[in-house]
Amino acid sequence: ACLGFGEKCNPSNDKCCKSSSLVCSQKHKWCKYDL
Repeated sequence: ACLGFGEKCNPSNDKCCKSSSLVCSQKHKWCKYDL
């Protein structure tokens, strides 16, 4: 399963939910909306 908003993630292995327009923040290391 992919990671939801605000979940901890690894920028080099981005598992955030692309279908929800989420990306792993390089700076904060959590999934945020790619606006």
